[in-house]
Amino acid sequence: MTKRQSRKPAPTTAALYVRVSAVESQSESELSLEQQERQLRALAVAAGYAEEELVVVRERHTASKTQPALEELLAVLDRGGHAALFVDKTDRLTRTGMVDAVRIAERAEGNGWRLVIGNVGADTTTAAGRIVLAVLAEIAREESKIKSARMVAYHSARRARGEIAGVHYGARSTTAAEEAQPIVAAWIEGKSYAAIARDLEAQQGRPWHATQVRRIVRAHSVTPLAAAA
Repeated sequence: MTKRQSRKPAPTTAALYVRVSAVESQSESELSLEQQERQLRALAVAAGYAEEELVVVRERHTASKTQPALEELLAVLDRGGHAALFVDKTDRLTRTGMVDAVRIAERAEGNGWRLVIGNVGADTTTAAGRIVLAVLAEIAREESKIKSARMVAYHSARRARGEIAGVHYGARSTTAAEEAQPIVAAWIEGKSYAAIARDLEAQQGRPWHATQVRRIVRAHSVTPLAAAA
């Protein structure tokens, strides 16, 4: 007779993520956190979670675009620590645009937890919510294409005027604009140079280094001075 293996019970808690930005004053920040928490509690209870099952995670503004509290929370969700993540708005969920919001939604579906974004009615567990996410994903892809095309046009015009990247901005790259376009687009979406290098290695089967990616971004981005940071 085989011994039955015990299974870890599925989590029933829902995380409520609230965030305040650097432009908000101290009093505004406290009020904003309270408003977000109140709205998310109502949303989560309406979705079937009990008050005692709600866990609030607060993120206060930082100087960079990083969101350490969110990244830690996402790791907990991926490990099965909570059943769901509720956020008030897409711009509270991410500081880097719609592309990152869609990435988090795909992460939720891939790891089996629920994502609810209140202001757009997105919910990874409902048909209507998934349609909203599909629309947002398409918008994000189009935004990325538009930004990349704008960069290519900008640098084509600059080269037509005889401007050389290595002279004017200190960055030289022999990479063709067509090859550079997805690399720069990935950087705009918030990926680090090292992460982009790893993706390129996986795709092309040859070594890539963060310094190579940085050189391409600096040479082909619309704002070379910003890329140099």
